[in-house]
Amino acid sequence: MRVVIDGVVGREPRLGSGWLYVTRSLKWCCTADAVKLPTLVRTDPGNVPQDAAWIRIFGVLDVIYLGYREPCW
Repeated sequence: MRVVIDGVVGREPRLGSGWLYVTRSLKWCCTADAVKLPTLVRTDPGNVPQDAAWIRIFGVLDVIYLGYREPCW
């Protein structure tokens, strides 16, 4: 499935270079109810934007397992 996501760049050092998160916030009622929705992105290690930068990514959605836990479906 092809996707386009606008969000804020973040990193998780345990994942290593070439991986980042693009995060959006979802609000139901007010800021106190907001939750972050991170999307894990694999990219060229030499082309990673700075943390907290807003970016737009285009890609193909895929399921990968990183060993943290099994999917809930």
